[in-house]
Amino acid sequence: MKLVRLVTASDNTAALRALRKFGFKLVSEFVKMTCEKMEAEKSEKTRWVKVRDEREIWEFLGKSKCYAKSAGSFTILYVWTSLQKEDLNNFLAEKKAIIYRDENAVSGLILIDDGVSREWSENSVQTCYVDGTQEAVLDMIRFLKGYCRESGVKKIYGFTCDHKPITSAFDIMGFERDKLTCIYLFEKRLSADEIKRSLG
Repeated sequence: MKLVRLVTASDNTAALRALRKFGFKLVSEFVKMTCEKMEAEKSEKTRWVKVRDEREIWEFLGKSKCYAKSAGSFTILYVWTSLQKEDLNNFLAEKKAIIYRDENAVSGLILIDDGVSREWSENSVQTCYVDGTQEAVLDMIRFLKGYCRESGVKKIYGFTCDHKPITSAFDIMGFERDKLTCIYLFEKRLSADEIKRSLG
């Protein structure tokens, strides 16, 4: 069996109809938000991830409701990918991962990327994956805003699974949500015969 995933906007009725017709199942919903106010607020328990944090991060993700709700995926621009250890290691090596530590345990994670800056010729970053309690996400966003202010980044695109503790934290921190559309992630498991037929 092979797992196939596709994403489409919630207002793309033709694509939604076709995906359901061919047996794809909706597995996650994502929202997009933006913020251009980079306040120099102080975070309390947030820092950049170190390579030695990898094992603890995987333990955190393994117990995370948000990780399950997001189908274990992250996004760069509008491409959604299953988050594997190699991907996490790349974020760590490139200093693109932020954690919140509460009582000596990781209880929040944000992965970021600057591909939006190169793609759209603007000084911006995006959140690729966001996880944690509302308290943790609030603190991590403060940290991210402070980093952006110091680095001259003018805009943050907030992509996240539609999980209330997280989206409410983004609302509190002044992000403007795209109220017209969200992103739907569909998946379907294909048998070997179905794969052969699709390849002709």
